[in-house]
Amino acid sequence: MAFSSLTRTIRAEDNEKRLTCQAQHVAYPEGVSRTHLILTVNFQPQALPEQTVYGLQLGRTATVSVVIKANPAPRVLWSIEGMGYHQGTEQGRYAVPNPEALGKNRYNVSLTIAGLTLEDLSKVYMLRASNKIGTEVYRLELRSQGEVMNESNGNGIGEVVGLVLAV
Repeated sequence: MAFSSLTRTIRAEDNEKRLTCQAQHVAYPEGVSRTHLILTVNFQPQALPEQTVYGLQLGRTATVSVVIKANPAPRVLWSIEGMGYHQGTEQGRYAVPNPEALGKNRYNVSLTIAGLTLEDLSKVYMLRASNKIGTEVYRLELRSQGEVMNESNGNGIGEVVGLVLAV
């Protein structure tokens, strides 16, 4: 009798990969026996660097989206200046749809803000994604279209505030 063992640290990227075991012996038909297994790996939402969303238009409805990898699907909670907004809810100017499955354990998580204001650009947006394996927190900053042009010139929100006050 022969015995073989494989030890490997499983990572999130291993989910849905095919594991094959092959043995050779003259007694096997065609001299080879194979068996396959598709790995199912459960993992917490994966970390991302701080996100900045550019190009939002003041006065318009803005949708902020983040793609999160997790298995099983995450439950999400947006926190804006200490107020919590759960997935599948709409409160005041904020709407949080349920995460949209994109396939391959990727989920589009979004927040919609009706009538984006200059004040909205100075708020802190935190996204908490959780599943039965764990939790990850993401931090987002919002930038208007004007800020994109100003930041490329080395200017920031001060010029946007100045422009709004001058108009």
